[in-house]
Amino acid sequence: MTPTVTITTTTTKETVLSTTETISNCLESNLITFENASTYSKISNGYHGLKWTNAYVLDTQLYPQWSDSGFYSAVKSGTWVAFNMNGERMTIAIDMPNKFSIKSFVASSAWNDSVTLSMVSQRASTYYKEASFKIEKNRSTMIELNWFDINTITFYASTNNGQHIEVFVIDDLCLDSTALSTSTSAEIKNKCSLNEILYQAHCYYLDGVGGECPYGYSLGSETVLSLIADSFIGLNYKTAISDNCCVVTSEKYSNYGINSVDQCNKQGPFTVVPSHNGGGCRNNTTKYRRQLTFSLFLSQIGNPAPKTVGREFNNETRRPSISEVLSIFQSNANPVNIYNSTLLAPTVQQGAGLVNAFQAITATTVISPSELALNDTDVHIWPKYFQLHPGQSHTVTLQFRPPHQANPNFLPIYSGFIDVTNDLDEKVAHIPYAGVVGNYSDARIFVRNNPQGFISGIVDNDGYYIKDGQELNVTAAGAFPIILVTAWASRMIIVEVVSGENHNSPEFNSR
Repeated sequence: MTPTVTITTTTTKETVLSTTETISNCLESNLITFENASTYSKISNGYHGLKWTNAYVLDTQLYPQWSDSGFYSAVKSGTWVAFNMNGERMTIAIDMPNKFSIKSFVASSAWNDSVTLSMVSQRASTYYKEASFKIEKNRSTMIELNWFDINTITFYASTNNGQHIEVFVIDDLCLDSTALSTSTSAEIKNKCSLNEILYQAHCYYLDGVGGECPYGYSLGSETVLSLIADSFIGLNYKTAISDNCCVVTSEKYSNYGINSVDQCNKQGPFTVVPSHNGGGCRNNTTKYRRQLTFSLFLSQIGNPAPKTVGREFNNETRRPSISEVLSIFQSNANPVNIYNSTLLAPTVQQGAGLVNAFQAITATTVISPSELALNDTDVHIWPKYFQLHPGQSHTVTLQFRPPHQANPNFLPIYSGFIDVTNDLDEKVAHIPYAGVVGNYSDARIFVRNNPQGFISGIVDNDGYYIKDGQELNVTAAGAFPIILVTAWASRMIIVEVVSGENHNSPEFNSR
């Protein structure tokens, strides 16, 4: 019997304070002002120990043209504010058993008036409270919630009873996190080797190894490096001093580095750590033998090691099918660029990319199907973000429309890669896709001529093409070139010549 689940929705009546009043009972350590919250515009997970979804920040000083918008009216401290990109939902969460309390914040609508801002919270992953408030563009509203011991809160804004989504802006978020930190535990800290940093149950280190990680380790992401870089001060290289301090990470380009006059290529301990575009590192692709490298230990510290694809097939009860093996390798292949170029080679040339056997065997995520053949449809990806726990799977719907400039008369093939990332270690799985614009069944086989001057036709004894309606007697002793210009390259063309007096259709002899 399927149990009946009853959900009771309660809308709370909260007090909305005027913008001239200050936030009460918010210690400075609990006040999030979003000043320099992210090197990029998107707030990274780990900011104030929380997980952020669709949360972005900007410095209003850089956008004076928006002075009449809610981005300016929401400012309470400094010049930075947070907002929800494209009007989509923003979520702040924390891993259980950790929890946080949200007391108050300042909010404005970015572009329109009479916008409804709604919040829904969860405590212990079950519904807790929800509330809604009216916010305006040119006037900020301070909202007091006083929701305690929650683990998730979702914000969304709309007009016309939810028919149109809206962008909202917030500042001075008064939030108290009661995260249960494990990084200070001597028992767990000692499980990371010398000169390694523990972050979110993984050990990270810096080393001069040119991007080559030892067994059991993999390249860490720039996102994680940006969060823990300062923790390496006082530590040393893992095994070797670097000879180039643009940091190799899991990204295709190196954007983090250390200035050579500060710390680069010198014996530690580190007094200066990698920073974004440090040492002039920006979109670097060249790797050196002992280039500075950011690595992480694949297994989680203090938690069971993730079940890998290789373990499931090698140590348990079944063998993989051919399609499963194909999915494993294609999902974990790395796309490569065209030689001496920053552009990716088309999938018709490289397939899924280069396969790293170790990465494939130790992979914890497989995407099926691991390649897509596309038709001419509108672009649609749903959902773009979702939570996936170990052992679970999730279906994502994808539809694509080919490039607008593609000319169907030439039957062009378009291709690329879809990246699937997670918010833990920023590993990327790649799915190659390819599609064709046009219909091969309706395509021409031969053309009359081509731009190079070649013409389809029959050449007579004098080397001239015979004209329409002109007859040419062909005998066994004579040889007359027949030139056929094909519309497309082909490995094989089968041509049958029949007598003009034979009215029967030619038949292909497969022998």
